[in-house]
Amino acid sequence: MTSLARFTYRLKTYDSMKKKWDKYLEFGKKFYKGCNDLLGIRFIVDSSEEELIEMIEMFKNIKECEVINFYTNTKTRDDGYRGIHVYFRYNRKCFPIELQFWTRKDALLHFYSHEVIYKSAPENEEFWEYSGKLRNWLDNIPVPPKEIEIDYINYLYDVLNKDK
Repeated sequence: MTSLARFTYRLKTYDSMKKKWDKYLEFGKKFYKGCNDLLGIRFIVDSSEEELIEMIEMFKNIKECEVINFYTNTKTRDDGYRGIHVYFRYNRKCFPIELQFWTRKDALLHFYSHEVIYKSAPENEEFWEYSGKLRNWLDNIPVPPKEIEIDYINYLYDVLNKDK
């Protein structure tokens, strides 16, 4: 088992929240469900997807937690997003608090897709298909020989995050 490598957060912008709220209203979803990620708290771990799933097992026995595993759940559109979200909600009068757990591979794709793809054309299906293809490419990078100390994903992640 490996340790947490990085903690990040973001506050959802007004425009992003408004867009999400309008979408939730359109589909008749509850208000608190649309506000579950006003504050995004992310833990980026230096581990495999399997190790990450094992680490999250501890949350499954907590009554106030809901664990959403995007590694095993199927989505209607595979945009390449992977991760595990843990929602804490102390009672029905509270908004849920969301923690996201990503591997370094997840982080590479998420930051790129959000900063480049999503902001370029959020409703363009071709862009999201591209993001899904990037995920497939990342998932199929060859495993290096054991003599190589660092694999490509970790190398790329370290290079891109050396000043952060």
